[in-house]
Amino acid sequence: GWETDERKWGAFMIQLTGFSNVNGRFKLGDEDLVTFAGANIIDELVKKQFGQAEVLNFQNFSIGLLLSFPSDQPNEWIEREFDQFCQEMMRTVNQLLSMQMTVVISRFVSKVQQIPHIFEEARHAMVYRDLTDDNQIIRTEELAKTSLMQESSYPFTLDKDIINAIRSGQESEAVALIGQFMDELSEGGTTE
Repeated sequence: GWETDERKWGAFMIQLTGFSNVNGRFKLGDEDLVTFAGANIIDELVKKQFGQAEVLNFQNFSIGLLLSFPSDQPNEWIEREFDQFCQEMMRTVNQLLSMQMTVVISRFVSKVQQIPHIFEEARHAMVYRDLTDDNQIIRTEELAKTSLMQESSYPFTLDKDIINAIRSGQESEAVALIGQFMDELSEGGTTE
């Protein structure tokens, strides 16, 4: 069992990328196998470095990681350990699976009841990954400070207009709206 008194918790959401570039190592349909292998690699690495840790295989190239630390452990120390762990994890997965990864690191919480919320925040933060980078680390606290998570440039109205045009059979209208939609998305940068 896990110690839960006087603890703080952190969550990682990990997205494996580059499946189309593995050049014969895996084939279409091996997505769950690749995720399973990635989760096992991460599990081996995390057990060496951290006491209380649990790896969660979410399938489809997504892996979660829950970590617990004594509440009196300085956040700066934990962040340094996280950085070192992330670098080792990325290097190992790159080498063994020929895949890259985006790692989202949540804020720390002191109540077990907040764990689902930090996983959800980390999952939402994944859309801010830079599509031009191979490996990267995103911290939800940094996103919150820059208010990226509060500001969304997603064109929800155009999204609904596209769906309505498709449902009503207006093919040319839908194509035009999709073009406009893509233009608006690309204006916001190269994040998902």
